[in-house]
Amino acid sequence: MFSRLARMVGSLGEWLTIGRVGVFLLLLAVPGGILNYLLNHPRGANWLGMVEEFYANLSWELTGIAVTILLIDRLYQRAEMKREQNQLLHQLHSHDHNIVLQALDLLRVNGWLEEGILININLADANLRRANLRHADLRHAVLRGVDLRDADLRDADLSGADLQRADLRGAYLNGANLSQTNLAHARLADATLMAVRGLTDSQLRQVDSLVGAEWGENQRYDGRFDLPDDE
Repeated sequence: MFSRLARMVGSLGEWLTIGRVGVFLLLLAVPGGILNYLLNHPRGANWLGMVEEFYANLSWELTGIAVTILLIDRLYQRAEMKREQNQLLHQLHSHDHNIVLQALDLLRVNGWLEEGILININLADANLRRANLRHADLRHAVLRGVDLRDADLRDADLSGADLQRADLRGAYLNGANLSQTNLAHARLADATLMAVRGLTDSQLRQVDSLVGAEWGENQRYDGRFDLPDDE
């Protein structure tokens, strides 16, 4: 009995949307207004007077109801958006790589990657291999030990991010902002670094590998920094 009642309450909760509540209130307001007019004019009631008085009062009431419903609906949508964002961010830590990529796709489609949802995020040791993070705002993100092999980071903002021990082999970093990015012991072999911004020789001397990294057409790493993986 209790489980059946719980299912009924759950079904009612799903059916009773904000829009339906508004319609229900409107249906209550119309007969209520008519009844109120008849009670106030028991003898001199006429349809024309009733309609005029009723709609004069009802217009303001409906305006108030409509504004209230719109505000509630807006708050509900914001809460739903926040819930969805949190769920997708949680999925970025999943051990299932397909779930991670799907979560990133949804974040990108909604424009949240560019709007800064990943600023300051901690994704240490996450598997973001082949991830599409183009134009993503990753300022000050904690990306220590992250697998970013073959990831698309073109025009991403990684300024101030912590990429210690990150695996960026084969990653596309064209146009990315690497200003003050911590690249200590990162692996950048075969990475594409054309038109990167903010990248200094001091940062490059801290990485473990740059073999095959490309800065432009026919411009590849030449071993000048004597890195651990240069041999």
